[in-house]
Amino acid sequence: SAAVIGAMTALAVVYVLSQKRGMIDPLGLLLVGVIVNAINGAAIMFINYLSPRGLRGDMALWMMGYLNANTGWLTLGSVMVFTGAAISVAMWLGGALDVATFSDAEAHSMGLNLNRLRLGVFALAGLLTAGSVLLAGPIGFVGLVCPHLVRLMLGPRHRLLVIGSAMAGASLIVGAEVIIKLADIGQGKMPVGAVMAIIGGPVFLWMLRSQMGRGDEA
Repeated sequence: SAAVIGAMTALAVVYVLSQKRGMIDPLGLLLVGVIVNAINGAAIMFINYLSPRGLRGDMALWMMGYLNANTGWLTLGSVMVFTGAAISVAMWLGGALDVATFSDAEAHSMGLNLNRLRLGVFALAGLLTAGSVLLAGPIGFVGLVCPHLVRLMLGPRHRLLVIGSAMAGASLIVGAEVIIKLADIGQGKMPVGAVMAIIGGPVFLWMLRSQMGRGDEA
């Protein structure tokens, strides 16, 4: 579908431009990702501008993160099957991901092909993101908050982190939907992306502050 093609095209651009001497440069990956995100955001706004007036409201709502109850069963089933397969592959790669947490030299000495692993995980994450955005639009902070919280509870082993993060992310979205149902402000259904930003932003800042060693400074 168009969502998968667009996601993989953006990933390919980020992957190619962020390499330094054949290896992914973390700083370059971050900077290129920010720039590609800004370009894609401008393209989406331009498409929204060209859209008929009746569709602009729906597109704006989708951009805020919105769970659409009218999603077709074929689309929903396809994303569910692929997500289950992708989680299984990620769990199978758990041991290699554990080794990848060491330095590059140590990982190579253990026989791990880091370039192939990183490329595979990179593509897998992009496809999973495409599936979730296809269903609900861009919902922020789920991928930032859940893995860190699960790591605090279950430890650093990636097999546990993969399944734990998937369950935590689903639970967080369901919880946000419950909050939306309970907090009806009379303006129609609130986008779940807005609730996630309100909840996830402060939580992520708290975790970032703690990791920077400033959690005891108050």
